[in-house]
Amino acid sequence: MPLGAFKAGLLGAAGVPFTYSTTGSPSTGVDGSYTWLKWTGSGSFIVDSGSSAGEVLVVAGGGGGGGQANANMHGGGGGAGGMQTATPTLTVGTHTVTVGAGGAGGSNNSGTNGSNSVFGSTTSAGGGKGAHYHYGV
Repeated sequence: MPLGAFKAGLLGAAGVPFTYSTTGSPSTGVDGSYTWLKWTGSGSFIVDSGSSAGEVLVVAGGGGGGGQANANMHGGGGGAGGMQTATPTLTVGTHTVTVGAGGAGGSNNSGTNGSNSVFGSTTSAGGGKGAHYHYGV
């Protein structure tokens, strides 16, 4: 889940107001002098004019747990999705937002890996899949 924040009302070096638009319907809010945006689905952050220092938190999808072979054998849990922080300068242009999905749980087999999440050039790796217990292996 990419989450971005920037100081509201900033002016660029030439006194140009910082204006932006988004796709993907992020939720938004204001906390003190910061405006924050949170995407739960992929989209983009488009800087129309000016620039701003941003603070970005990118969380990837977790891995799916392994399935059970029978009532006495159970699979392992999937790994947590990775987390990255960054402080990019948000300049004019489109900054891609990709929200990584969690991995599918296994049914009598291993789960699947979680998917990566990305904001601009900041990438968090998806979590690893949970294993399935193979009796006698």
